[in-house]
Amino acid sequence: MSLPADFLVWAASPVAEFLKGKLVWSNWDVEELTARAKELEEGSALTLGLNGWPYLNYTSMSNGAVKTNGANGH
Repeated sequence: MSLPADFLVWAASPVAEFLKGKLVWSNWDVEELTARAKELEEGSALTLGLNGWPYLNYTSMSNGAVKTNGANGH
C-alpha cells in the first residue's frame, strides 16, 4: 500500500507538474518520468483523447439553441 500512496504524494507535488493532464500508473519509475519531463510535457504521450471527424454541437441556452463547433464549445 505504500507505493501507491508515495506515488500519489509525489504526483501531487510541484516537482511532478509536468504530468498535469497525463495518464500514469503508480508502479512507474519516478526517476524515469522525471528524466523524460520535457518530452512528456511538450508531447502528446500519456494523454487520452477521442480523435475523429469534426462535428457540430448544439448547446441549449435560455434564449434558444446555439450552434457551436467542436468539443470546446466554440
